[in-house]
Amino acid sequence: DERRALHYRSIITLEAAPKRVREEVLKTCNKWKHLDRPCVEEEVRADQLECWLEEGIPALQHGLGLRRGPRSRDLQVLLRQNLCM
Repeated sequence: DERRALHYRSIITLEAAPKRVREEVLKTCNKWKHLDRPCVEEEVRADQLECWLEEGIPALQHGLGLRRGPRSRDLQVLLRQNLCM
């Protein structure tokens, strides 16, 4: 199924990401809470992984192309990820 393939692709690319980024992206209800409904771990994880594919990976690739320190690069990636969520 398409959602399962998306999940698998997200996890594979996330494993190659810097540790700081990977740990933040994999947080679920302890970081992300919907104001209008209860937090469901699976839904939050799916949303996070979708944002990772749409925003996180391109931001990381862009950051790797720049001559920035790892902390600066990771913060830019996480900012894009947070905006997506």
